[in-house]
Amino acid sequence: MPRVLVVGAEPAGATLAYLLARRGLETTLLERQHDFAREFRGEVLMPSGLKAIDQMGLSGELDCVETSAMQSIEIYMNAKRFVSVELEPDAGDGQRPSRCRGCLRCRSQKRASTPASSSCAGRR
Repeated sequence: MPRVLVVGAEPAGATLAYLLARRGLETTLLERQHDFAREFRGEVLMPSGLKAIDQMGLSGELDCVETSAMQSIEIYMNAKRFVSVELEPDAGDGQRPSRCRGCLRCRSQKRASTPASSSCAGRR
């Protein structure tokens, strides 16, 4: 059986490793960093990113991630605020549904015979 080594756990590398492993290939994912304390990345999921996550069958995992609506946008240039825009409130409250529809954490609890709850274990 082919063995695959993916170097770099950025979004593309992690996605590739996941898809290869899901197809049954022996896959190793290497990342130089020991934690995620480096610069911020992926603070916002664009529609195309949400579509890719859905196509991988992982959209249920997002149901357990708390979210918040953006209230404003500020752009800085040369350490000075260049643009500041207040956004109109969203019709919703900016939160995902409180009832999980089957994330990995909740599915593993069900296998462990933990009593079911009305909300995701990941949101407690």
